[in-house]
Amino acid sequence: MWLHWQAFYGQFEPLLPTEGLGDEVDAELLELISSGAALGMAELHQASALRKAMWDQLMELFEDHDLLVVPTMPCTAFPDDLDHPPEFTGRPLRDRILGWLMTYPFNLAASCPVISVPCGWDSDGLPIGMSIVGRPWDDIGVLGAGANFERVRPWADLHPLL
Repeated sequence: MWLHWQAFYGQFEPLLPTEGLGDEVDAELLELISSGAALGMAELHQASALRKAMWDQLMELFEDHDLLVVPTMPCTAFPDDLDHPPEFTGRPLRDRILGWLMTYPFNLAASCPVISVPCGWDSDGLPIGMSIVGRPWDDIGVLGAGANFERVRPWADLHPLL
C-alpha cells in the first residue's frame, strides 16, 4: 500500500514550485511526494505484484465464503487532534498512516464492497466497529448482512458519551 501511496502523491511533484514552500506544506508530505516521484519501474512492478497476490488470496477466500467479518479498527476512537492512535505518535509517517489501519487491503486489492457497522462499546463507552466484506460487486449481499446484523443488534438510538 505504501508504494501505491508514494506513486499517487509522486505525480504531484511537477505541480509544486521548486522554492518558497517553507512552512506552507507539511515536510512529511513533501517527502512522500518526492519519494513517490523517485520510484522506478521495478518498485511499481513490485507494488502491482503484491496487490495481485492480495487479490488472489482474497478471491480464494471467497470461493468458500460469502462474507468476511473483521474489526474495522484495532482500537476505538482517539483524541480528535490526532490522525492516528496515540501510541503511533513520533513514528514515521508510513506507520502513522498504515501501521494501524485495517481497511486498506480491501481498498487496495479488490472491488470488494465493505460496510462498517457498530457492534458494541468498549469500557469507556466508545463504539466498536465491525466490517463486513463481500465478494467483488456484491453490494447487495453486504448491505443485506449489515441490515440483518442491525436487526439483531439495533444501535441507531445508542450514542457514545460526550
